[in-house]
Amino acid sequence: MYVIHKTDDSSDGTQISRIIDPQVSTSNSSGFRGVYFEKRSNKWRARLKFKGKIMSFGSYTDFEDAVAARIQAERTYFGEFLEEHGIAFEK
Repeated sequence: MYVIHKTDDSSDGTQISRIIDPQVSTSNSSGFRGVYFEKRSNKWRARLKFKGKIMSFGSYTDFEDAVAARIQAERTYFGEFLEEHGIAFEK
């Protein structure tokens, strides 16, 4: 769940509205934003795009481990960024 105290359009090339909007794209096959299955390695991957850079957080045999890695990355990167902009981040 996201709690928004203040909204802003963008900062440092990052669209704040994309961070605080938990919608998953209709083309997302995993059902969790930032987690996808890589057929070549037969593993789940977690990644995050932030400030124009794509960061990878590992490959996992278990889907749940990839989701946990993505959630931790969101807390680390998005949480600090949103707090700097006066927006509470809870997930």
